Amino acid sequence: MSLNDALHLYKRAMVTNAVVAALLMVPAGCIMTYVLHYNIEGLASSQCVGYTTAGVANIVFFMNADWEKAARKTQDISHLEGEGKYDDYGWKDLPKDAKAAAEALGYNQDKWDNDENTEFDFDLFTEKQKAAAYLLGYTRESLNLGCQDRLDMQMKKSM
Repeated sequence: MSLNDALHLYKRAMVTNAVVAALLMVPAGCIMTYVLHYNIEGLASSQCVGYTTAGVANIVFFMNADWEKAARKTQDISHLEGEGKYDDYGWKDLPKDAKAAAEALGYNQDKWDNDENTEFDFDLFTEKQKAAAYLLGYTRESLNLGCQDRLDMQMKKSM
């Protein structure tokens, strides 16, 4: 997911373009063509004015976008897709609560820093382990998907 998607900037830009076309370009084109008799030059100039107006509006949207919010939202969504909230952190960089949660799931500094996967089955977790998994950004689906991926790899190796 991109930052633009997180802030719905693409959607906002398309709506802006549609509004400018409906409220500025079409009426200006009609006036320039039928009232002032500029023909194709009138249509072209109203398009230039319309696209310039839409471009300036979109620049304002992008300049005033809350990029921190977009980054947080993108991270939150990516965690729902199976990535842990702290996967890019080294053990020493983990906040205290995240480090405690990782330890509750069987990680230590060596396992964490070397990306060694601990076997997880969310359905067998204690409540403390489930809370730890959620704190680290994992869900039942992402952890069980990881188990399924490991099983698939083991089956391919045995064939």
